[in-house]
Amino acid sequence: MILIIGGSYQGKTAYARENFPEYRYLNQLHLFVKKRLDEGKNPDDIMAEILEIIKEGDWAIISDEIGNGVVPLEPEDRRWREIAGSILTALAREATDRSENKMIDKTITLIRHGKTRGNYEKRYIGVTDEQMTMEGEQEIYMRKYPEADIVFSSPLVRCLRTAKIIYPGKDIIVIDDLRETDFGMCEGKNFKDLSGNPDYQAWIDGGGVDAFPGGESRDVASKRALRGFHSLLEQATDYKNISVICHGGTIMAILSEIFGGEYYSYHIENSEGYTFDLSSDGVYSGLHPRSFLR
Repeated sequence: MILIIGGSYQGKTAYARENFPEYRYLNQLHLFVKKRLDEGKNPDDIMAEILEIIKEGDWAIISDEIGNGVVPLEPEDRRWREIAGSILTALAREATDRSENKMIDKTITLIRHGKTRGNYEKRYIGVTDEQMTMEGEQEIYMRKYPEADIVFSSPLVRCLRTAKIIYPGKDIIVIDDLRETDFGMCEGKNFKDLSGNPDYQAWIDGGGVDAFPGGESRDVASKRALRGFHSLLEQATDYKNISVICHGGTIMAILSEIFGGEYYSYHIENSEGYTFDLSSDGVYSGLHPRSFLR
């Protein structure tokens, strides 16, 4: 049995079909659990039903990760999240490795920098070299990040400061191509500031994929971010645990290229990130959104 967990719309089913075409699928396990809870089933009965379904043949179980983010307000939603997490943990103990021939070579963690004043005010902060706020730094100190053998960062001060807080004993290797998108005339402004601006409206009407007025397009920025990512992999040949401190746009560009799916489906909040694996034969897997909360 194979267990595949990740965020919504991140290509989990497509990954399963490509890598395990001979398997049968139990998709959206998190919704399966919710339906059974709504029917009045208890967790033990739900687990027994799942094991009965997958007892014969090869199965891939696919589920959204629902344990991150804001704690739900409704008691039934909190109970669902807790029970679904417990069931996934139990299934993980039963799961086999993806493939005996695909040994994990590296674990990569992409971390978005802490909040700046512009982030709090919902402004376009791209190449503007804005410092983190004290509140942004405090959010980082409240989290527990994975250890790293080597650490890379965007050249912008908000990323460098984030990297130094998380990994105080490490040399930080700067990769210029990991910098954020150049938002051109939108730099430092928010939607309210730009309301009524015809150039900004034209960019909105174009679906947000064209170049910002006086700045970069998503395609140009994404290609640059991928150059930076491949550059750091070349420099990290002899290291297993890699941490990268960069920007929201940089992370979305890298992950949408590697794992497919929509660019914005990989959005994460400041100080949060993703962890994933790279096998010895060049296969990426195990994408997992992380809040890094203690």
